[in-house]
Amino acid sequence: MTAEPVRRAIAGLAVVALALVATGCSAGSPSATVSTGTTSSAPAPPASSSPPASSAPASSAPPSTPSPTASATSPGPPGDGSVHLYTVDGRSTALYCFGTGSPTVVVIPGLTAPGSLWRRVASASAEQSGARVCSYDRPGLGTSEARRPSATPTIGRVATELGVLLRKAGLEPPFVVVGHSYGGMVARLFVSQQRSDVRGVVMVDASTVGELRSPYFADVHWWEGGNSVDVPASIRELDASGTFGSTPLVVLTQDATGTYRDQWYPLQDSLAALSTDSVHVVVKGAGHLIQDDNPPIVEAAIADVVTAARTGAPLPDCATTFAALGGRCIG
Repeated sequence: MTAEPVRRAIAGLAVVALALVATGCSAGSPSATVSTGTTSSAPAPPASSSPPASSAPASSAPPSTPSPTASATSPGPPGDGSVHLYTVDGRSTALYCFGTGSPTVVVIPGLTAPGSLWRRVASASAEQSGARVCSYDRPGLGTSEARRPSATPTIGRVATELGVLLRKAGLEPPFVVVGHSYGGMVARLFVSQQRSDVRGVVMVDASTVGELRSPYFADVHWWEGGNSVDVPASIRELDASGTFGSTPLVVLTQDATGTYRDQWYPLQDSLAALSTDSVHVVVKGAGHLIQDDNPPIVEAAIADVVTAARTGAPLPDCATTFAALGGRCIG
């Protein structure tokens, strides 16, 4: 397998993302109400960067927004999934949240993907874990304003802007971060910048600095919302970001085959090695969009990490949670 399917996957998902921008909501999800939050200014390929996409967004509507029972509520926007807008670096940025519990789970979508693509999993995860689960639209995606055309943000810059957004929205730590594809690199730098505030991480077939360097993935275009990512500077940021220590970490990896598997799996192993308390799971039959191919396994990963973040206990044995959900435990 070559990188050609990667280009086709990115192009196909870009069409999905643009369609969602036009409609204002995700496929199969209810229309979102748009509210305006804090407006003071702050200083300062589609749902995927790499592997081939395997399915369209899930078509079933998300469950009703839950009332958390496992933890106290925390400040921030209402947990009903409505869209709230906050000004970050002079631009209006959209945030979606389900639930009101603590910790706050922050979902960071893949390249070109609006946060609305995660509404189903976010809603179900909030109900299952009792946590607040939020996602957002990066500049130029969904209902968020674009950057100036000449901007070439680094991944570290994107992570910094996410931190500003969370503060503007009144979302307080502790945080659990969930990174899909390109969003995994944003998550890694967010952890580096907010180390004392992050209590858990879930990586969903996430991209790595090794992918940025690999000739095998040279045809991937790191571009979204009308702007190119500054790849050389982002590599330097990721190289300097360090590990997660003992922060609970679940790594979910697609069920790849052949040459692609040989290229992709070592990169996924490197993610699992970032924490001394990690679980690495290959999701049987799933492609790059694991959140669409097997939503329950993503929701279970979030729930396990939320529980570990609350209690300070290690993650449960991999097979205890994931074997019955189609997971193959690695290591």
